[in-house]
Amino acid sequence: MKYPSSYVSEIKELARFTNRSYLLNKTIVISGATGMILSYFIDTLLIDKTLNVSIIALVRNQVAAQARFSKFKEDERLTFQEWNVNDSITIPLSVDYVIHGASTTDPKSYQSNPVETMTLNFIGTYHMLELAKVKKAKFLMLSSTEVYGQVLHDHPITENELGYIHLQDPRSSYNEGKRAAETLGASYAHQHHVHVMNVRLSRVYGPTLKLTDTKALSQFLFAALAKKPIVLKSEGLQKFSYIYVADAVQGIIALLDKGKSNEAYNLAHDEVLSLKDIASLIASIGKVKLIQQLQDDTRVSYSKTVYAVQSIEKIKGIGFLPRINL
Repeated sequence: MKYPSSYVSEIKELARFTNRSYLLNKTIVISGATGMILSYFIDTLLIDKTLNVSIIALVRNQVAAQARFSKFKEDERLTFQEWNVNDSITIPLSVDYVIHGASTTDPKSYQSNPVETMTLNFIGTYHMLELAKVKKAKFLMLSSTEVYGQVLHDHPITENELGYIHLQDPRSSYNEGKRAAETLGASYAHQHHVHVMNVRLSRVYGPTLKLTDTKALSQFLFAALAKKPIVLKSEGLQKFSYIYVADAVQGIIALLDKGKSNEAYNLAHDEVLSLKDIASLIASIGKVKLIQQLQDDTRVSYSKTVYAVQSIEKIKGIGFLPRINL
């Protein structure tokens, strides 16, 4: 991967902005290391050559992972280990932090591979928790706003709320997979005294967004960049929380340091816009048309949630403040 100068400047700014001193001489094991959020996380840590930290990235394809982090090809702080989520993990070194981000996060995949979507979340989490237990390491899982399902109110959702999820809908494989993974983490915290934290991410966007992503915001951005019309497939009244990837990484860095065990934290920006507002904004910036093409809501991959604005008061309590709005 080529690192554009604008991207390098951005991750350098975040590296200066956040306190990472507690990571000095620590070892972090990361699954999902080439994903949108944790690849940005790794870049942010390694761009600072003075930060003596060891990162072990668990990846499906080592060659592809090395290509993604080509800027750090000669950097001994980053090593790769191929891993299948169905397998246990053996690491001979001491480990201080385990970050679990390996997951299916694309709506089309929920439709085509619901079984894999659900089992990957649960089985992968089990093996990563086992590693944290053996190594007596702090464990952080990237969870999702999707765990809330459909809430029945229109005020920001706090971490102790849960809405309705239709269990016979294969689209629920992701939601329920994350819910089950969080409960598994709580079980490890209770039974094995593992320091377990869950970060419930809102919809994330930024320069590390993968071109295969089929979420609505992603498709709006890709269309504008390609100078094509933005297609809104609903009335656009849905209100969700969003967060720029740099702020998401800032929140993760704060949680690794100050997050409490057996707790979940919402991670979002507190700006609230409807989906139509966002589509209109991106169409205006990209100077492209906005077209509405209403589709049948019975689509398997279609999210039935119309309100998923998250309260971030809890994570603000450990010093996190989002900096970048849409």
